[in-house]
Amino acid sequence: MHKRIPQDLIEAVLEATDIVELVGQHVPLKRAGGSYRGLCPFHQENSPSFFVHPSKRIFKCFGCGVGGNAISFLMKVSQRGFVPVLQELGEKAGISVLEEQNQGIYFRLLRLHELAQRFFLSSFESNKAAQEYAQSRGLDQGALSHFGIGFAPDGWDHLSQFLLKHEPDCPPEVLEQSGLVSPRRQGGFVDRFRNRLMFPIRDSRSRVIAFGGRILPGSDREAKYLNSPETPLFEKGKTLYNWDSVCSLPKESRGRRILVVEGYLDAISLWQQGFLEVVAPLGTGFTPSQVKLLEDMYQEVQLVFDGDLAGSTATLRAVERMVNSNMIVRAIRLPEGMDPQEYLQVHGPAEFRSLLKNASNALRFYCEEVLKEHDLEERQDKERAWRRLVTFFQGLNRTLVQGGELVNEPELVSWLTRLFSVDEKILRSKLFSLATGGNESSSVDFALAASRSIAPQTEKGLRLLWWANHFETCRAMLLQYLEELNFSEPVLQEYLDIIMNQPKSRAVQILADCGNELGAWLSSEIMKDSGESEGAEPEALEYFSAIREYCIEDLKIQISLLLHELEQEGLSEEKISELQQARKAKLQKRNQWILRKS
Repeated sequence: MHKRIPQDLIEAVLEATDIVELVGQHVPLKRAGGSYRGLCPFHQENSPSFFVHPSKRIFKCFGCGVGGNAISFLMKVSQRGFVPVLQELGEKAGISVLEEQNQGIYFRLLRLHELAQRFFLSSFESNKAAQEYAQSRGLDQGALSHFGIGFAPDGWDHLSQFLLKHEPDCPPEVLEQSGLVSPRRQGGFVDRFRNRLMFPIRDSRSRVIAFGGRILPGSDREAKYLNSPETPLFEKGKTLYNWDSVCSLPKESRGRRILVVEGYLDAISLWQQGFLEVVAPLGTGFTPSQVKLLEDMYQEVQLVFDGDLAGSTATLRAVERMVNSNMIVRAIRLPEGMDPQEYLQVHGPAEFRSLLKNASNALRFYCEEVLKEHDLEERQDKERAWRRLVTFFQGLNRTLVQGGELVNEPELVSWLTRLFSVDEKILRSKLFSLATGGNESSSVDFALAASRSIAPQTEKGLRLLWWANHFETCRAMLLQYLEELNFSEPVLQEYLDIIMNQPKSRAVQILADCGNELGAWLSSEIMKDSGESEGAEPEALEYFSAIREYCIEDLKIQISLLLHELEQEGLSEEKISELQQARKAKLQKRNQWILRKS
């Protein structure tokens, strides 16, 4: 039977099979330069002489001389024949080799797509509107030729008639399977693509296997973009636009980085400006198969999606799919409302290269975009943002976290710590431990965490004001020594103002009007209080006196420093006036409180 299997089909199976993964299921392999090395499974040896070359898709043992491709390896190691092995590898690759009839369908479909491409190219050459639209989208002659851009004329069955004319014996079911046409109820076929600029989608061997179409202006009732459906030739999740062009580049001219954009026109516009290593997904989120394609050839991927909400969402999804790969993943943030093509038109290639050079680490980008969607001043919104990040970090592999991507990102850690008002140890234990398989609970009491992040000196001031709001004797001491106490911190000033304007207010009432930092501290105190404050007046007075003495000493130091500064600068009238106004404001606050008490 295998003599009747076309060579193209065999090569397609070999191309779709990861020989390193296949051999690695039977032989432990270690990377050795551009190859992999291990002990030969076909003869006894102590030093590894068995090599697998992923780029050439072959294996070779320099000890016993055995070599071949993925098919011959599996035949030898499993002691099976050619056809069963080809069928197994074909099934894994999504290529049917079970029946000769199916083989015929596969190549008939390739033939139909080849004919369709000829038809679309011819239609483009004779349609001025299509040519003008292509020109308006910035497509030059070099791009039109390289990418084979064509046109599907407006009409019901122009392509159908062309295909039947050149393949008159093609079975109707095969024609329907092509995805190029759809059957009519009354018989015959109707074209899938009409009045569209056509972009051929090719496999890695540059064979047309599908199409994407962009509607021309004036047909707004139609979907803007339309792709071929999935067929025996075409699976969206296993194909990338322009991948064939990338694969055709000489190995020595390839870089370490590939760009990923959203659509055909973005990819083409970058290609026109010299960014040849660029691909686009085909109307779907990234799949593991697409990530594997990139991973096998590149060390770094940069995501360059549109600068709008949809582009941000698409970038986040791509990061989620790619972040655990062996590639470095970075993301570009374009100006609001711009796509890559528009950015290049306005700013040029040099500015675009600068954007790429300063691309964000994918983890930082992901966190920034998620947090932009939430108001961290609102407790519930902060908790929603936290849960979103928890879900993301749960999906990270251990190597990424322990190996340094997070550990060696102190700026990211510090930034998240500030935003969530939590201690760095809490952040690492609650969030990063999820990615390392830790059993730590992911929930965080943001009120308690925020209170822990307040500086010790500020904590003392807040404690003093807490007692002053609870006990008359402490309030009297606060009134008496207000001038000596230093409440320069914003959170202390806020609490003092509330106490002065709302004397004897309960803490739960203050919560309704205070800011996030003070609210977090008060919430923590309310939860810890449990009525214990009622018998704590002596302790409070002792605490109050101690803090007062500390504040007086602190104030003396500040005054000494200020006087020294004034001596250095010269005691100007402006400085004297500034000090007098500050003292006057404090006295006014004190008098306001005295009036309220009386």
